[in-house]
Amino acid sequence: MSSSTPNSIIASWVLLIARTIDDYGQDSRALFRQAGLDYRQLQQPGARYSYAAVCRLWELAAARIDDSCFGMRVASQWHPTTMHALGYSWMASYNLDEAYRRTVRYGRFLNSAANGALKIVETADVYGLFVDTGVLGFEPPQVGQEAGIALFVNISRAAYGPEFKPVGVSLRRTAPDDIGRFGSYFDAPVTFSEPKNALWLDPEQVNRPLVTANPELVRINDQIVIDYLAKMDRSDVVT
Repeated sequence: MSSSTPNSIIASWVLLIARTIDDYGQDSRALFRQAGLDYRQLQQPGARYSYAAVCRLWELAAARIDDSCFGMRVASQWHPTTMHALGYSWMASYNLDEAYRRTVRYGRFLNSAANGALKIVETADVYGLFVDTGVLGFEPPQVGQEAGIALFVNISRAAYGPEFKPVGVSLRRTAPDDIGRFGSYFDAPVTFSEPKNALWLDPEQVNRPLVTANPELVRINDQIVIDYLAKMDRSDVVT
């Protein structure tokens, strides 16, 4: 997107935040109004919200809901439609490595503010995913980054199977009182006060073919993503 165009995030991801706020007995519509978001857009397929306003929503919700695992609860609401067509391409990818690289390639489809920020690092022993906030020039809400990591774990388990298990999770936040809930959720060692938020995986699992692989579904849904991005770009030119 052009530097003059406000960054945006797909509404289907924001829907998870709304549902989780309601699950805690809070009024998601009221928090949307405070954040300057139109709640009705949640019902519009492919709609987008201002990323700055969604950041305010994260902050308002985290302040209202006293739960260190709020971000993970948001990710637990996940459904393939959360990522629009990209979610179906993701699930139909040949292996997890291809799925993760597809997310890197089309990251701005989900969140234009994070375009180019999702990084993959590989060694013989570990495969890592993290957001390079230095590329962004700002620090996204920590709770939102934790939700993103948890979403990667959830969708990976859905595609790979229940035996999918991260090697570890690194979080920038200080250790909460309920550390055990983090370890139980990720089923992996979790370390805190780290330089970056990152998900560490077993290269063998990442490169193993998925039983859900379907090249035809990948082709169809990738084209939907490409067409959607083309419309975004044309809109940017008009703006």
